[in-house]
Amino acid sequence: MLHPDELFDPIDSDPIVPDKLLDRSLKYLPSLTRVDVERKRGANSWKKVNGFKVEPEANTDGDAAAEHVSAMIVMMAQSNHDEDGGVQHYRAKYHIKVRGGKIQRKTFAFKMSDDSDEVEPSLEGIEQQEVLAVAFDRAIALINVQTTHIENLNSQMLSQAQTQAGQTAPLLQTIETLVTKYHEGLAMQANAVQAIAEVERGAAEIERKSERDKALLDIVALALPKAMDQLGNYMRRKTGAPEEEEVDPDESEGENTDSEGQVPPPKPQPTPETTQPEEPEMQNPTTIEDPLTLFAHAFRDSILSEQWLALSEVMTKVEMKLLRDAVSQENDEATSEGILAFKDGLRPAKYLKLNRILDEEQREMVMKLLDVIDANIPDDDDDEGEA
Repeated sequence: MLHPDELFDPIDSDPIVPDKLLDRSLKYLPSLTRVDVERKRGANSWKKVNGFKVEPEANTDGDAAAEHVSAMIVMMAQSNHDEDGGVQHYRAKYHIKVRGGKIQRKTFAFKMSDDSDEVEPSLEGIEQQEVLAVAFDRAIALINVQTTHIENLNSQMLSQAQTQAGQTAPLLQTIETLVTKYHEGLAMQANAVQAIAEVERGAAEIERKSERDKALLDIVALALPKAMDQLGNYMRRKTGAPEEEEVDPDESEGENTDSEGQVPPPKPQPTPETTQPEEPEMQNPTTIEDPLTLFAHAFRDSILSEQWLALSEVMTKVEMKLLRDAVSQENDEATSEGILAFKDGLRPAKYLKLNRILDEEQREMVMKLLDVIDANIPDDDDDEGEA
């Protein structure tokens, strides 16, 4: 069955169908899905005037179905031509379903005039075909002439290019030599700049290290004795040994007791008029709060970023955490525990690797701590003798 897109009143219910239109309809009928009837509006412009859908069962009727489809096309064109008149060109656009479910479109053009109600195929006459054939022959001949001319021009251009290449070859060689020398000069200049930068960076690093070492030595000189005493006292408390009494150097020099424990009267102080201005003195180590913590913080601050990176490559994450905890506490008690935990958690085989990373001052600080720890750890032989 055929289903028009728009209902219309046919001019002739049994129109005359051209044989060529019938042949096209019969050819496309097996896979035909719909047909659009279009009217020509310009050189390459067509406007749909009507159309109809073709049901699948209509494709099985053969010649009768093809005649029905062709008649529907002509009736739609006649209905539109009756409204406008004149000579009108139409075409039937066949929608054909091909392999894969895609839709392919085929067209058949024809024209209608007021003088005759019959449909006349467009450009199907013998004379028109001959005119087109002559036009195609002339076009092909012109193309051949143009192709020959283009080939001659290409040959001339190739010859000129070869001549110019022979002239420019020495110039290109000279330019290549100059560019090579220029690149060598740039490389030498870059190497010189890099060498100067390395020298300056090395000098700045040496100066920075010298300043750091000086500040480190000042802190060590100030806090080291008391820090070692604090660590020793912690070790003795941990092992159960009696602690050494801390003696204030000022008190030991300023107080002299007799056998009965009498303290002599203090020495007379000079009057304000005779007091001379005193020079600033370095802070007494006995007055430093948490000297071991100060000592540990100084050791931490002395480690450069490159050294931290090298330490992380030879130590495990657990060992690195123990080291950071040991040098980041806020009191001597926690610092002592952290130092011992780091020493116990570090395998002896890694001490040699640490010595290669630390500088001389840092190694000296570590050795002093180890000496104090070793001096306060009881030997196994002594424990067996006491038992």
